[in-house]
Amino acid sequence: MIEVFNKEEIIDFLRNEDELSNLNMICAIENIDRGIYGRDQDRLRIYVDDEENPNGVLVREHDYWYYIYHKNDIFLEKAKRYFDNLGEYGVDACDKYVYDYMIKDRNLEWDEHCLLYYHNEVSEKSSIDLESLTLDDAEIVNSFYTYKDEESIHFIRDNILNRPTSVYRVNGQPVAWVMVHRDGSTGIMYVKEEYRKRGLAYDLSLDLIDKLKSDNKIPFIHININNYASQALASKVGFKKLKSVYWYGIKDLKT
Repeated sequence: MIEVFNKEEIIDFLRNEDELSNLNMICAIENIDRGIYGRDQDRLRIYVDDEENPNGVLVREHDYWYYIYHKNDIFLEKAKRYFDNLGEYGVDACDKYVYDYMIKDRNLEWDEHCLLYYHNEVSEKSSIDLESLTLDDAEIVNSFYTYKDEESIHFIRDNILNRPTSVYRVNGQPVAWVMVHRDGSTGIMYVKEEYRKRGLAYDLSLDLIDKLKSDNKIPFIHININNYASQALASKVGFKKLKSVYWYGIKDLKT
């Protein structure tokens, strides 16, 4: 694998190949080097197999996460050999073919099957007044975050600072919100229990879609295959289902 440094050239390549399927990789390349912890500038790596005529792209986020785009099995085999030198690693939202190819002869530690939805229609506006989250809201958002840990507050702050958000407030306090992950997908939606069943998730979604489109972004979302409520909400606000995607983690090679 050859490391490359011209991010715009790689983004153009991914857009020309299959923009919708590569939305998460494109957004990751755009977002990762912004310094979530103030020391991230050296943590993005982009690899191809051929600088003049690449058969795919491999992106490394920090020391664990990878994104894969392939044109053919030539690239997947080279990527698999690259992974042979690693111990633990995870892959973000790859398609079914890549998942099946890459986990063969590997110790699969975990996986998650999701559906990729994207939004390219004219959508209605939210019917209520909504704002954007501020850094003062970060601690509250983090306290309700499903994957809260000692580092997640930095992740929440990064999302608030660098990407669109939407929040519904009562007496100035956030009671419902939604954000955009570093891979560009919408998520981290939460509505406090006493404010549920009021249509807030619908209005938050509309507002965030509008903000993303104002930034010339294609809104998209990954939803667990078994999360039927979120799938219904996505369809209601105009998202279209594109394909299945898989996250997975590898422990080490099979012996």
